[in-house]
Amino acid sequence: MTAIHRRVAVTALLGLLAGRALADANTDEFFRAIRQDNDAAVRSLLARGFNPNTKDEKGTPGLIVALQEGALRVASLLIDSPHLVPETRNAADESPLMMAALKGPVDLVRHLFARDADLSTRSPKRTSALGYPLLVKLRRPPRPTLTPLRSLFRGGGPRGQW
Repeated sequence: MTAIHRRVAVTALLGLLAGRALADANTDEFFRAIRQDNDAAVRSLLARGFNPNTKDEKGTPGLIVALQEGALRVASLLIDSPHLVPETRNAADESPLMMAALKGPVDLVRHLFARDADLSTRSPKRTSALGYPLLVKLRRPPRPTLTPLRSLFRGGGPRGQW
């Protein structure tokens, strides 16, 4: 290997390391903005080409983090992103639709459903997104969440379940 080849290799390696450091910084900024419900910062990152499906160190996608944290402005912004994959799941195999049915207002569930989130997907315990609030132990009764969700389907639920 000549000196020129070594320089090219070292330059390429440094470029990769710098790119990785920048990506890590953007990921940290992304999840900090989500936790603060800072939609302007998330909008700026998305405009620069940041992937809205990025997962944190625990394997949780940004949309699920936003729903868990109650960051509803950021959640709505992420759902509107054309690059969002609505079925990106967390490490526990929960979908954003399941988390929205559990934590979010009905408008966010409708919003996700309009983005073709799959209602028929199941959790590891074989529960659908609509039944998910019943599976998870809640401090408040799940009925107020489920009743409006059922009204989304005017002819009844999938496979006539309701």
